[in-house]
Amino acid sequence: MADYRIEKKDAFTVVGFEKDLSGDYSLMPQQKADFWQQATGDPAFEKLAQKAVNDYEFAVNEATPDGARYYVGRQVAAPVQADWAHIHFDAGNYLVIDGTGATATELFSNLEKTAFGDVLKNLTDYQYVGGPNTTILQGHKGTQAMGEIWIPVTAQA
Repeated sequence: MADYRIEKKDAFTVVGFEKDLSGDYSLMPQQKADFWQQATGDPAFEKLAQKAVNDYEFAVNEATPDGARYYVGRQVAAPVQADWAHIHFDAGNYLVIDGTGATATELFSNLEKTAFGDVLKNLTDYQYVGGPNTTILQGHKGTQAMGEIWIPVTAQA
């Protein structure tokens, strides 16, 4: 199983752009990559960075009754204008996995595959509680994008 850790995190909010993903799940990685490029290239994304509490760029996945929703944003401490999507994450335990990729979208894909295809299947003490999860671009080292995935979990009884 891949390396992971369980961390207690304070509640936090990500604010940014949102997109409903359509089609079957095999089409979603390309939809996410295209939307990431569009959102991070928008001048409004840079303006949002001025309100952020750190330099991290967040990609949030959320299941919906009709499929999935994807957000690209920044972590903020205070609410910003109403036309931005606000995604609230509760305080609690989070599964955290570190990763790298040639691009941000490759990093995110690698982290999601590791988390959902390996670690969560093999965890015995914790389980995914549902709700949004997020991958975070934290920086670059040389040509590699570096970051983490944070998935809310609860201790199994």
